[in-house]
Amino acid sequence: MKPPLPDLRRLQGPLVAGALAIVTSASLIAWTNTTRNTAEALLRKEIAQLAEAREQHAETRRTDTDARTALRQLSALQTAGLLTPADRQGWQTHLHKLRQTFQLDRLDWEISPLKPFTPDDPAVLAKPTALVASILRLHGEVAHEEQLLRLIQRPPANRAGLFVPRHCRLARRALDETEARPPALSIDCEIDWISLRLPDQVR
Repeated sequence: MKPPLPDLRRLQGPLVAGALAIVTSASLIAWTNTTRNTAEALLRKEIAQLAEAREQHAETRRTDTDARTALRQLSALQTAGLLTPADRQGWQTHLHKLRQTFQLDRLDWEISPLKPFTPDDPAVLAKPTALVASILRLHGEVAHEEQLLRLIQRPPANRAGLFVPRHCRLARRALDETEARPPALSIDCEIDWISLRLPDQVR
């Protein structure tokens, strides 16, 4: 005698429920994976944005530090008068006054326009700089060394820039017994009046 076959209608409900459970579980797993992947992507994005914000903050601090350092250096240069170019008119006035005071009829000079500073030895400056200078070329005759020292000094009314004698050649003229005064001192000197020209000062 054969055993009775199961009633498929009674098994239909559990089968459908099981299938629904499997589909629901698969959907839940897929949703969970998608959500996790999305969360991980968002996390990576947030980490990257945080790192970028930190780098921008660090760069801002570096820029601020550099700006403060530059301002301090600029203030020091201004205090030292290195940003003030040579006062050529004041220089002329100073020399004219000394020539009149010392009665130096045989003294003459030229003051060059402001131009890039070039030392006698180019190796002194390894690369181009923002240094500029006016050059005084002083030549003629003076009575003695004290007058020369007064002539090659910076004008007392102007303390700006660097005042540097480049060279000065002296020669005592031969004694002439017909002259009442001692023999004159022939001079040939060059003096640099050096300052610093910033980029926005270029003309």
